[in-house]
Order: sequence, then C-alpha cells, then structure tokens
Amino acid sequence: PYAEDPSDRDPKNALRLAKTLGLPDTTEARQPLDLPYRDYETELPVSEEMFEAFRSSYSYDPLPLNAEVLSTDTTEDWVVKRIAFDAAYDEERVLADLYIPNMGRAPFQAIIYMPGSGSLRGGSLDATRSDFRIDFIVKTGRAVLMPALKGTLDRRIAGLQSSRASETYAYAEFATQWVKDARRSVDFLESQPNIDPTGIGYFGISWGGRLGAMMLALEPRFKVGVLYLGGLHPERALPVADDLNFVPQVRQPVLMINGREDHLRPLEASQLPFYRLLGTPEADKEHLVFPGGHFVPRSDLIRETTRWFEKYLGPTE
Repeated sequence: PYAEDPSDRDPKNALRLAKTLGLPDTTEARQPLDLPYRDYETELPVSEEMFEAFRSSYSYDPLPLNAEVLSTDTTEDWVVKRIAFDAAYDEERVLADLYIPNMGRAPFQAIIYMPGSGSLRGGSLDATRSDFRIDFIVKTGRAVLMPALKGTLDRRIAGLQSSRASETYAYAEFATQWVKDARRSVDFLESQPNIDPTGIGYFGISWGGRLGAMMLALEPRFKVGVLYLGGLHPERALPVADDLNFVPQVRQPVLMINGREDHLRPLEASQLPFYRLLGTPEADKEHLVFPGGHFVPRSDLIRETTRWFEKYLGPTE
C-alpha cells in the first residue's frame, strides 16, 4: 500500500531514480494489489448490550502480582527496573521495564507505553532501552512502564508475526491476553508507593495506537490517552475483538497524532472514522494531522504529547 506514482515529486518523496535492468515481462507485477478494505461510513458497532457481554472476556479475578525486580540500571535521566509479575492467564509472567525519572519527586504520574507491530517480529526490552523513543516523557518528570505483551519482544512465540486482525479465535484470544497484560500493568503501577494511582495515562505508537481503542475502553483507570499513528484497520476480526466495537466505548480524553499521507492508516479510510466514532466528549478529543507518512516530526510529537498529558494529568513537580 506504500506504492506511489513514479512521477510524484512531493517533497516527502524527494527525487527518485530507477534503472531498467532488462527484466522479463512485468505485466503481472504491475497489476493493482487486492488490499483489504472496510467502509466505516456504513459499518456499525455492536449495541451497548452486546458490548457489555464482550467485556467479560477481558475480565479476570483479583490476583496477587508476585512482582519482583530482576535488574536495575541507572542513567543520567532515569532509573530503569526490569520487573516481572503474574499474568492473568496460564500461569505466565509479564516482563516490563519501569522508567523512573531522576528529576521531580514521588509520587510520579505514570504512562504505559505500547510500541508498534515491530515488537511482534523481533527486538527485546533490552534493545528498546537503547532506542527509547519516548524518553521525552520521562524527562518531563513522568514514569513510563513498557510491558512486553503476550507474543511481543521477550515474550515472542512461534506463529505470531503480524499485528493484522483476522476472523479467528486465535486472534481473539491474543487480543484478550494483550488487554489483560495492560490491565495487570495498571495493577502493578497501583501497587507502587512512588506512583500516583490517579495519574496513569496511555501512549501507543502505530499498532499500540490502534490497540488504544481496546485498552482505553476496557480499562477505566487510564485517565488519558495519546494515540500516535493509530486508526481503524482494514482487516476484520471476530466481533469480540474488532476495534470498531471498542472505539465508541472510549470515554477518556484522547489525542490522535497522525501523518496526512500515512499509507498504513489512511486519513479518510482509517484516521477520520476512528476519531468520529470515539465515545470521548467532543471537548476532550483532538486529532492533529501533520505532513508526512507513518510518522510526524519529533518536535511536534513532543510538544503536543506533553501538552495533552499536562492538560489532563496536571503538571509534574
């Protein structure tokens, strides 16, 4: 879906050159791809009654965390602790990195960070430390917890390589586990004396931004959300795990930050329907669109994310 007309000279593409290598007939390769598509102008989410029936799939009995600190590292800007605690299913353990700022004072506001789909295909929590994309949140005096969801990073499993939704029970089961991992992450933050339990927010990038619909709809302890490069997906899932059915149930303040030419989350087909369907009151939701593809300039991301968290969580000390 990223392909564009070869003659396009938009500044975001710069100058592109190609040399023909005398390949055989490329007629078939030049045919349009049959990409999945959903018309969110006509599709409707399930009723409130049906959604409440779905909610029980993402619930769990109160469980002890049995949390432990596996390691601690200190940098100029933060202390990062590798944490393990019990998942809400299958006697598994959730791994997470907790970043505590060196500036400010406890109790800290805390943001749970959900990364993009690359976390399903490779990487680790250790690698993320060296390429920590939301360091600016910690540098403004907020703690950040990054959990490794089921099938991601250090918890990758065979057979799960893509974030694409599908109308399978397997995908629905993964969705419930992702949400339960996020909710257990909130349980963990609430157990920490240096964390403000009333100041927990959500920040998701790309796939993590898309998952924000489910996370915010099912976890009211999130006070605010920033969805970076999120939107509705073109693939279908079973109704119990379909993003369309969760977006209207979101009530928290939500900031969406997107690129105007995003090939993964197109403005008209993905971003705008997501924003329109959000159950958040109009006064507490905002959609910012910047020139570019599946990214926005970092300076804009930092400015707007910081503004939103300060507006709805309050300033840090």
